[in-house]
Amino acid sequence: MEYKNQSGKLPPKAIAIFEGVIKLVDEDKSLNDIKVADIAAAAGVGKGTVYEYFDNKEEILLKALIYDLAVEIGKLRDMVYGGEGFEQKIEAVFEWMGRNVNRRYLFMKTFTKNEANNKLGKEFALKLDERLLSCANYSDISDDIIRAGAKEGRFPVPEDRFTVDSATIACMWVILNYVGKKDNYPSVTFQEVKQKALKTFILLLQ
Repeated sequence: MEYKNQSGKLPPKAIAIFEGVIKLVDEDKSLNDIKVADIAAAAGVGKGTVYEYFDNKEEILLKALIYDLAVEIGKLRDMVYGGEGFEQKIEAVFEWMGRNVNRRYLFMKTFTKNEANNKLGKEFALKLDERLLSCANYSDISDDIIRAGAKEGRFPVPEDRFTVDSATIACMWVILNYVGKKDNYPSVTFQEVKQKALKTFILLLQ
């Protein structure tokens, strides 16, 4: 079953199951320890219903990740396009990453620990790389931010895609490094990290 579009094309019970997984993650439940029965309870459906849509827990977690990414990227796109000016648009990206990276990390930790050597684990790594780390998939978002910044004179209009993608990736990794390893930087605040990410982004676009 392919989940390319979460709005209107997924069975309501499949969405409920995905939302159940997300609820458990947000409650800091260990994905290694939860059972299909726990997911069913969080989703408000019977355990048998879960198996009508999925073969096992690992498949549920993988597809819940992909579903959640699609939903959250849609929210990010709305926030960026709805932002007034460069600062508001890029701030929306930083805040979105701050909220979402930890959730992705919990999913990733589950699969890299338990499924690294099987087909599902490899599929997970591929999907994560394609959907989360490749800025080209969301080039319209970075392009909208860059148009706003260039219009305000924050930097010149980039001459090529490489410059745009390099600046975007570098900016993202400043945030990702902090959120993923926050305990290593106890004296650094998220506000300081956002400022460093912004400086990195602008510098690479000069």
